[in-house]
Amino acid sequence: MISTNKILHFTIIEVVVAVTILATSLTALLTLSFTAQQRLARAAEKQQHFHMLQQAAEYYMLQPNKPDSVPDTIFDYPNFQPSCTIDESPGMVEELNDESALIQLDVWTIAVTDTRTNNVVESIQIDRLHYDED
Repeated sequence: MISTNKILHFTIIEVVVAVTILATSLTALLTLSFTAQQRLARAAEKQQHFHMLQQAAEYYMLQPNKPDSVPDTIFDYPNFQPSCTIDESPGMVEELNDESALIQLDVWTIAVTDTRTNNVVESIQIDRLHYDED
């Protein structure tokens, strides 16, 4: 008579191989997940830095004269400080002697600095027409 009950027999080697394959798969999945989380955190931090730089640049560029600092009501980010420096555009003529000459350009460098580490996290350079104060 043939028995209808089938009994599965596995050797210890087959079980070890199956567990090893399962462990390797889980390790790869967890590594992939951890890497994705790290990239997501870096992207969110970069987006926040860019947003802070955008707010500082908009504030500075809308002012008729360069202000000393951005008010906390505009730039409310603890541990971060915006700054702006103005330099003459390189290669510009020292003296503009007639109306047909080129208009002076200024280079505005706007940066956001992390005050905890004193590192610039984001910066931008903007060419802007130079306006005489008179």
